Amino acid sequence: MNNLTLLIDDIPFWAGENLSWNFSNVSDYYYDDDNGNTFDDQMFTFYRDIIVTMNTYAYPFISLTGLTGNSLAFVTFISLNLRKVSCNLYLATRAITDSGLLLLIFVYWLEMFDIFLVNSDVLCRMVTFLSYIFAFLSVWLVLAVTLENYIRICYPFHASRFCTVSTANKVIVLLVLVSVILYNFAIWTTHSIMQDDVVSCRNNNTYAHLLIIMTYVDTLVTFLLPSGLAIFMIISIFYNSFKNSRRRGQGENKRLNLQSKVTRMLLVVSVVFLVLNLPLHVFRTRMLLPSLITGQYLAERVAPSAYLINSVLLLLYYTSSAINCLLYLSCGVTFRNEFVRRFFYCNRVQIKKDTDASQVSTDRMAARLSNELEMSSVKLSEENDIITNDV
Repeated sequence: MNNLTLLIDDIPFWAGENLSWNFSNVSDYYYDDDNGNTFDDQMFTFYRDIIVTMNTYAYPFISLTGLTGNSLAFVTFISLNLRKVSCNLYLATRAITDSGLLLLIFVYWLEMFDIFLVNSDVLCRMVTFLSYIFAFLSVWLVLAVTLENYIRICYPFHASRFCTVSTANKVIVLLVLVSVILYNFAIWTTHSIMQDDVVSCRNNNTYAHLLIIMTYVDTLVTFLLPSGLAIFMIISIFYNSFKNSRRRGQGENKRLNLQSKVTRMLLVVSVVFLVLNLPLHVFRTRMLLPSLITGQYLAERVAPSAYLINSVLLLLYYTSSAINCLLYLSCGVTFRNEFVRRFFYCNRVQIKKDTDASQVSTDRMAARLSNELEMSSVKLSEENDIITNDV
């Protein structure tokens, strides 16, 4: 869910990737929840202080480590050895989208220190639009990886047809086009307003009805549908993997062992993503249900604890975009070998020595073959001369 605004009186609460860090506009009100409980501004201030402290230290760490890890993962996946595998293309593209999302987080984090990089109406609209794009693509790229894993395990005879680099390229392009078509509304339903000489991104109330509809659409395409499909495929993968392991033949041990390693890495990626994303989406959906039932937008008053819950779940959500490289290194043997080969200096030196030694050996073999051919030609020429003289 992106750019959904919950209101505790006049306090903006961004439920999507556009984070609002300014909690200074707390009014001297009492806040009521749906059960009639009353919370004064001191309790809200208590939750606010926890959130601000948590955000101050957690977000730059998540953003910078995630950007570094995703950059290294992308370079590794596009290497000659790995880019020939279709699932690696999905993961390389996801490294880009997750990096974009983490970069936006860092940009908004800088606003805590009065560094405003989103300082124009154009940037405001583009950042909002991109936040939707990155979130959508991240979900569906993981789903594409899960689908490939599902096909390889449950329908192995169809893997050669669907799990190809050509198919992966087409799917990636299709997902980008769908995201642009689906979320282009963010460009013209978002505008910037000036508050205390600071540009703030806000939804345009002129399109309030459309934004309500798109909130439900976004919930469907980034949570309900992909989560349901992912859970079904993950359960099927576990079941079929267990069934295949029981009837494994001795002659297939080596091949199935390699397949199980690939399956394990892709499965870990899917499960971790689901575990870290599902709580936030469930919480957001719960916040939307009253408005869906009553026909109203959202409750105007929310318990202050909702801010803290949302912030903790949001941290988990962004963490899933920052730890991918660690997952690949811990569970992917091929990725780990390529990563070490590319980024560790001592290993590169050894590879260069091996390559040079191999080249020298090849040159010597070529020279020897050339000498043998030359000697054979001379011998053949001499034999022809002898035959000619005899005749």
